[in-house]
Amino acid sequence: MKTRSTLLSLFVLMAVLSPALLSGCASAPPMPPGAPVATLFADAQFAPASEPVTAKGLFDLSDEMKAYLRTREFTSLVKAKGVEQGLVDSLYQKGELNLDYDSGKTREAASTFASRSGNCLSLVIMTAAFAKELGSFVYYQNVLTDPSWSRDKNLQMVSHHVNVSF
Repeated sequence: MKTRSTLLSLFVLMAVLSPALLSGCASAPPMPPGAPVATLFADAQFAPASEPVTAKGLFDLSDEMKAYLRTREFTSLVKAKGVEQGLVDSLYQKGELNLDYDSGKTREAASTFASRSGNCLSLVIMTAAFAKELGSFVYYQNVLTDPSWSRDKNLQMVSHHVNVSF
């Protein structure tokens, strides 16, 4: 009986210690000190932006945008539905401007309007520019969605979604 209990104790001890002993085999080799940080902040490995990125002109309306605000279609929507809802309907209803989603790059308001396309931030910037021109207060909000991952060569990026509200 003593042999049985000793064997059982030995079996339980092996069952408990085995994962701890085997986990040492699964660990990654140690990295040299400072190696990951040095590669993360190697700015020289990145080419400069093809176009300078500044806040100047980001919300400026083009002459074409100002003319759009004076069209009969736009003014009648604003009269019928109010400034905010009229603006949203005029920009995003099918048959009006026919805006398309384009995740390629973030544009300023005038460029987004001219191309009739943009990513979520571009469309927010354009909508906010119109709203501000019409005297509406806007605020921006991060939308809680699953992040969207993309990769350009060896650079991995994560994107989130943003929208504008009145």
